[in-house]
Amino acid sequence: MKISVGTFNVRCDFPGDGLQAWAYRRERFLSLLHTWLPDVVGLQEPLQHQYSHIRQSLTDYDSVGVGRDDGREAGEFCPIFYRRERFDLLKSGTFWFSETPEVPGTSDWGNRNRRICTWADLKEQSSGTAFTVYNLHLDHESQHSREKSVELLLSRIRERETRVSVIVMGDFNAEPDNPALARFANSLVPTNVLMAKPGAAAGTFHGFTGDVEREPIDHVFVSSEWTVENARVIPGDGLRPYPSDHLLVSAVLSLR
Repeated sequence: MKISVGTFNVRCDFPGDGLQAWAYRRERFLSLLHTWLPDVVGLQEPLQHQYSHIRQSLTDYDSVGVGRDDGREAGEFCPIFYRRERFDLLKSGTFWFSETPEVPGTSDWGNRNRRICTWADLKEQSSGTAFTVYNLHLDHESQHSREKSVELLLSRIRERETRVSVIVMGDFNAEPDNPALARFANSLVPTNVLMAKPGAAAGTFHGFTGDVEREPIDHVFVSSEWTVENARVIPGDGLRPYPSDHLLVSAVLSLR
């Protein structure tokens, strides 16, 4: 099985963004998605109305996700989109990065914002091959929260009753050498796809400036069953308004 996957931070719709607000960049964002069109994609930060716009546009996809504030529609989402004609959804859910991960809206580790991970068990219809996708958004301020969040994620993966191949994607708010990401090295998801391909790593956050002279903070990690065929950060075209304040990370994976 070979699939294309990716992660893309949408940028929450902040009125204070002025000409970079969602109303001005929505069509450019949707156009970029339609140019890219991976098999599975994780998005971060959309509010309910943004999520609705994207769902209406991606007519060949189904998706899962809930708002981080109440587990329904309030606050930012971390939705997972997948091609409806290729994959069946077996099960899905969302947990909170806190001491009570099943309680919506909880937050305990020094992060002012609630942080979540949405996951989906998918099965390829043609082969019957199942795999799990986790899509997360870690805290941008608290290193303690980032490390505790990764610990919780990895414990969730270890404790699964059924062992299948795993893909973890999202906005980690952490560069590759961050201690939080070092926890993946000896885990069930040890491979960072951008690090697996020489020259693939590039800055992913530019804050609507176009300047990506930094290390990536958006990543895709995979379990050892996957071979990374290709990985890259898709650059912007320099035109404004930018689709987002992040660039997207794309990868092509095959099962060994």
